[in-house]
Amino acid sequence: MEWSDRMNAAISYIEDNLASEVDFNKAAEKACCSLFHFQRMFFAIIGVTPAEYTRRRRLTLAAREFTTGGDKVIDVVMKYGYDSPEAFTRAFRNLHGINPQAARFSFQQRPRLFSTLILPVSRASHGQSRRAGPSHCRSRCAS
Repeated sequence: MEWSDRMNAAISYIEDNLASEVDFNKAAEKACCSLFHFQRMFFAIIGVTPAEYTRRRRLTLAAREFTTGGDKVIDVVMKYGYDSPEAFTRAFRNLHGINPQAARFSFQQRPRLFSTLILPVSRASHGQSRRAGPSHCRSRCAS
């Protein structure tokens, strides 16, 4: 299994658990790394920390719910793990540039969305698979 496949498995785990608690230790297991190396590899490859990626994806899903559904703001706030509507509104505005209410009612102001990431699979020449990534990460997986 290549490093990109392992990181995609970790991203899939994060995506599958956005509406609940994301355990980065489990994500690191999916990537066949220790938590320490997973966080550093994730940042080096993607450009944001796993926690920041999770936060941005949750806020993006919340924006989608506001623009397409009729859920109350407080329900969405609690669904994505925020303790208060004020903290959620501040984070939402910082990422999307508009308030949650504006995202719901305005067709002219659309939130900036943070898409799901999928890493491309790297292939060595002659069509053979290349095992990339640090050896300390490869040794944690059987294949």
